[in-house]
Amino acid sequence: MQLNILTFNIHHGRGTDGKLDLGRIAHIIEASGADVIGLNELDRSFLRRSAFVDQLKWLAERLNMHAAFGATVTLPSLKRTPRQYGNGLLSRFPIISHSNHPLSVLPIKSEGRAMLEACLLAHGQPFKLFVTHLSINPVLKAIQANRIRKKLINESMPHLVMGDFNLRPGTATWLKMNDCVRDVCHAAHSSPVHTFPSYRPLFQLDYIFASSHFQIDSVEALRLLPSASDHLPLKVSLTLANNPISGQH
Repeated sequence: MQLNILTFNIHHGRGTDGKLDLGRIAHIIEASGADVIGLNELDRSFLRRSAFVDQLKWLAERLNMHAAFGATVTLPSLKRTPRQYGNGLLSRFPIISHSNHPLSVLPIKSEGRAMLEACLLAHGQPFKLFVTHLSINPVLKAIQANRIRKKLINESMPHLVMGDFNLRPGTATWLKMNDCVRDVCHAAHSSPVHTFPSYRPLFQLDYIFASSHFQIDSVEALRLLPSASDHLPLKVSLTLANNPISGQH
């Protein structure tokens, strides 16, 4: 079974040209042919900057997909609709269950971080998706990555971990992640797949890590409409094998 997976930091729909345009984000997702999309920097009725739109609901309805959300920041609201910011998931496949795991380090005051966990069912085969966005602070990032690794070490179901990790290939945190899951870019290419900044990508900040149940077929950063966000979306095509690949983590 082949799966097309996308991770995309959408910068709350505001592009490098300063325009707020969720339609561009939807167009990129649709053109990518992705079955499952992990989203970072997603607003849900959050602030004036995104016109208080529930961006996940808008995208899910526009693309006719299932959706799940994991908040990293929640603001007080006088209305029933929560004002939230965080990570999201869009899927052509049914979402069986989902939960959100806080990664913030208390009592250190910093932007909230979390990991969204979801179990999906594709053609009768269950698998898990984890979507996260790590801190730019090296110390906090290392702590957050360790918490993710502890969660993944005991995970027996096929799984993918994706998002804006704010790290470079070859660093200590990257190496720790590769102890339990594979960076699909590193597995498919001899060099990083640059995703940031979108117009002239110089760094890889966005990643998809896969468990050994998956065969990696192709990986690319999509250059369609680079003005839509400050990050390029990263796409991988995978084949879900019946048995884990020998000798890989």
